Amino acid sequence: MDRMSVFGRCIGAAGVQGHYGEGHLHYKIPGRNPNFERMTFTSKTQTLLERSGNVKSAWYFWEFIFPSWARMHFSSRHTLNVMGLPGPGICGALQTGQWQNRTEPFGISIMAVEATLEKRLDELFRIADIIGEHKTDFIAPSIYIQLNRSCPNTGHSINVSEIVKESEKGLQILSVLGWPLQEKFAVDTAPVEAIRELQGNPYCDGICIGNTVKYNYRSLGKEIFGKDVSPLARLGGGGISGPKLLPLNCDYIKKLRDLGFEKNINGLGGIFCPDDVDRYRNAGADSVGIGTVAFYDPKQVALIIQRANSLTWRKS
Repeated sequence: MDRMSVFGRCIGAAGVQGHYGEGHLHYKIPGRNPNFERMTFTSKTQTLLERSGNVKSAWYFWEFIFPSWARMHFSSRHTLNVMGLPGPGICGALQTGQWQNRTEPFGISIMAVEATLEKRLDELFRIADIIGEHKTDFIAPSIYIQLNRSCPNTGHSINVSEIVKESEKGLQILSVLGWPLQEKFAVDTAPVEAIRELQGNPYCDGICIGNTVKYNYRSLGKEIFGKDVSPLARLGGGGISGPKLLPLNCDYIKKLRDLGFEKNINGLGGIFCPDDVDRYRNAGADSVGIGTVAFYDPKQVALIIQRANSLTWRKS
């Protein structure tokens, strides 16, 4: 049984609608408000503890008008960001009650960010316990947990050779919730052969490919921003999102399918028009995600969602 199918063919990227669905400041500009109707909400990634990331809270408004943690390349519609997962933490998010009061299926994105495997697994134990304490308060008929293992802006790195081991342990920890579990990976940090091993994992309901890629991946940073070194190097370099991720992610998904991976795949990254949905579908994805397009071309959002919901997919 594909437990991720209940969340539909178009799933929002973590945070594209904010922490709780409240949106972002730039969505309030006349003519810049995307229509997310018929798309499944996924929360901005939450960590165990509250984090400020690289956002200067004292200048919160101006940080979103002239962000010190991002660089936009408007002509090519690419963004480099090193936001660093700012958020209230899992307790703070749950205390608002906003997730619990949602009535439609949705996802909660989480990430363990400690420096060692042992500490990250402990974070997941604590996150599972905290969510479990509130589980009976949720109204939505279906909720999935997304384990984000793809953010390049948290200040820690994961040994690639250990990625499957960590995934398996994390999935087992969170399985106590009884909700569908989705692992989120980026193509620059998760070898296809390693992710293929999750095919036999009983706790993995699907994966999401992918998030941003690091600045120097395949020289994309230099190609887009014209510099060998990231303009945000002082903050760790950051991750790139935008159209150039689409062929990379589609190729990754196709290779994964060719290796026999049959679990649910959500294709995310570089989708800017309805035709891009077809490219992910044809590569073997079961659904798509909307992210950066909501900033650069919000009028396309409704058209992309409509296209995703009208196609015949691999598993219909």
